[in-house]
Amino acid sequence: YKDMSGFALRLEGSGSAAFKEAGLPPDAGFQFAMQVATHRATGSLRATYESCSTARFLHGRTEVIRGASPEAAAAARAFEGLSDSASLTSKQAVWEAVQAATTAHRNFSARCQDGRGIDRHLAGLGLVLDMPTNPGSVDDDQRGITSLDAAELEAATSFLQSPFLVAAATWRLSTSNCGSEQTAYFGFGPVAEAGTGVGYFIRRNDLRATVTSFADPAAPGVDAADIATAMSDAVAQLLALGKDVNGRA
Repeated sequence: YKDMSGFALRLEGSGSAAFKEAGLPPDAGFQFAMQVATHRATGSLRATYESCSTARFLHGRTEVIRGASPEAAAAARAFEGLSDSASLTSKQAVWEAVQAATTAHRNFSARCQDGRGIDRHLAGLGLVLDMPTNPGSVDDDQRGITSLDAAELEAATSFLQSPFLVAAATWRLSTSNCGSEQTAYFGFGPVAEAGTGVGYFIRRNDLRATVTSFADPAAPGVDAADIATAMSDAVAQLLALGKDVNGRA
């Protein structure tokens, strides 16, 4: 992975104020724009990781907000099918799909913060399966949770190793919203082959992102500059759509 590309993106006038003016929650709105950009650059949505704090719990760290939801997929297809000359009625129909996607994203984020996500529970199940099954080697806190019979153990192991779950946890788009007024940019590398890493933060008047990718000729559309350009275009079009529909153009 020595061939990694990176791109620093700064979108002036596309900060939290612009998203709110367009009628969109900033983080969920940008997450949807990234889904649109990924679809444009690669031809499909990809397993998406957004870190979510679970600090309200004593030992809480993070959970995964999955941005590539069914609502996001439907809205991305509708958004891509919208022409420049579309009628207001058509734009309103697409906007309803976008609103459904951002609402689903915010609702899932709230569930993750409450410890009702998906991935940490799956990780916990995997850890339980890896615990020693010899009762003499398990301490009192762990006693009783490894008492699966052979059939249950095989079923749980097959479930965790299923192609569906393996693909769903291969983060082709890994993202994190983390920044402050004192931070110019922050970023990290991709976490999967042919993957993309996006570290971003949304200030009042601008949006900044560091986009990284592994340069893989066999995976067109994952170049960091291509993804960043697609994100910039998607944000501009999304904000313009919101203003058109809400009469704020």
